[in-house]
Amino acid sequence: MKVETTNLRSQFHYLERASPSYMSQEQNIGVYFSASDKVYDWTMAFLNSFLTFNPNLRLILIPFNEQCDRILQLQTQYNFEVDVDPSFS
Repeated sequence: MKVETTNLRSQFHYLERASPSYMSQEQNIGVYFSASDKVYDWTMAFLNSFLTFNPNLRLILIPFNEQCDRILQLQTQYNFEVDVDPSFS
């Protein structure tokens, strides 16, 4: 099966042109991830890998639901921020 790349290329160029104005908002730049305690083991694997290969990138958790107590306890150890946007409720 041949994958059509024309649309992907046009989307990439669109994003590339749109990026500079978006990127000027430095407080939004970082790696966002979503998790809850249900995927605690996977989250631990992700955090360990991420910090090994990207120690200087800002990391932001978007809680998947309200069951995040165990993951929130890792915030200081793994140096991530928590983004709780009321529009996600």
